[in-house]
Amino acid sequence: MLWTTGLARPQFAAFDARAHTALGLGAGSATAVAVGLVATLGVIRGCASALGEEIGWRGFLVPALAERLSFTGVTLVSGIIWTAWHIPSILLTDYNAGAPMPFTLTCFGIGTIAMGGISAWLTLRSNSLWPAVVLHASHNAFVQMLFDPMTMETRQSAYWATEFGIGITVTTVVALLLLLWWGGVPPTRAQLDR
Repeated sequence: MLWTTGLARPQFAAFDARAHTALGLGAGSATAVAVGLVATLGVIRGCASALGEEIGWRGFLVPALAERLSFTGVTLVSGIIWTAWHIPSILLTDYNAGAPMPFTLTCFGIGTIAMGGISAWLTLRSNSLWPAVVLHASHNAFVQMLFDPMTMETRQSAYWATEFGIGITVTTVVALLLLLWWGGVPPTRAQLDR
């Protein structure tokens, strides 16, 4: 949507040229193959790194919080902790889009809390951390390996695109609200014990 509105400009030809060089395939077909590779091998590879985080967040933290808090509390506390865990990387490395830091941290924080809510919902409904692992891996693979490289880096795109922009933040919040509307709020142990 950002590409069609002009809020972020696509660079499909440049992406295809890089994919063509990296994969040694004909121009035009390289993008399709790259998308297929990201959707399969990229997500599988991403599961290995996401698993490390998810064991802590959804494997231990969410169930422990669910013993004491409502779903809203679980979402907020786990999301704030997950956001705080990323802050050193955002502040001290190039893991940001280049927008002013207060803006970056606000969008990332809201988006991470919402993504944490979706992940907590999946974990509590399935009684497994694997749906959260696959969601986390898919998010990282598609955003970092496809959407970001397909988007031209400009002053404006720093505000709208990437993991730190308004676009993904709003999308993730809307996805969480739709999930809660469609699937309901999962009861936590704390609510069941009352």
